[in-house]
Amino acid sequence: MAYEIETLRQRPADFLQVSPVTVAGDGGLPEVCEIGHEDGFALFGMTKGGDEFTAYEAHQIEEVVRVALLAHRAFGYAVRWHDAECLTTRPVTDFADISEDMAAALHDFVYDELDEADHANLELRGETFEAHPLSAVRDAFCDYSDYNGAGTSRDPHLSVEAVTPCVIEGYEITERTRFRVRYQVHAGRDLAVPGTYWINNVTTLEGCQRAYIEAREQSGLGGSQFGSGELFDEMGQHLAHISYNGRLWPPVAWHSDLKPLAEAPR
Repeated sequence: MAYEIETLRQRPADFLQVSPVTVAGDGGLPEVCEIGHEDGFALFGMTKGGDEFTAYEAHQIEEVVRVALLAHRAFGYAVRWHDAECLTTRPVTDFADISEDMAAALHDFVYDELDEADHANLELRGETFEAHPLSAVRDAFCDYSDYNGAGTSRDPHLSVEAVTPCVIEGYEITERTRFRVRYQVHAGRDLAVPGTYWINNVTTLEGCQRAYIEAREQSGLGGSQFGSGELFDEMGQHLAHISYNGRLWPPVAWHSDLKPLAEAPR
């Protein structure tokens, strides 16, 4: 997992910047451009003196954000958008806090500041420019593609030792209410990076229940012992106020940035 980390060690930066970029010809260096005209995205190391270097580049904005999160976690770098809006404001040791901060910032950026044409350019774009040694670590990080509706972030190939009870969250995406199931995994010795994972765009409470059971089964921890009622019991206060008729009373453990929902979407 050396390439990007060594780059940042060898060429220290004052902060990191995520920018849409265009590539000037084959082998050209990435140049910052306006969103909607980019070939991909880049993570730049920036100094107060105006110097910059490319720490990472990819077609997908999610890929660049994952590496930015890793650098933020490892070195405490602030991460900014190309327009200087700061996404991470402080070094945070707890990974879950970092991911939630970044997820909230991405959500605000994508749904408050971009128009429909820009949204189309944030869809998943296929393979990255190059294969990097950090790909396994990037895959272990949170997948922010739920903000453009791309589904689950769970990689069934990861070596997983434990899955914690999940937290069901309510959120709105382009005026549609959705649930998501959030659960944490602690990776095995080959990938010692814990992460928070989301199963996205779940439209019913029953779907949340099925998603949690499937997550346990895929991780090798088993899920058959969890019947419909037993699952709610095991998850304790997180799900204590969810009833079986589809109505949702605010649970104790709502995500801090989300407004509790009065009832489930029909």
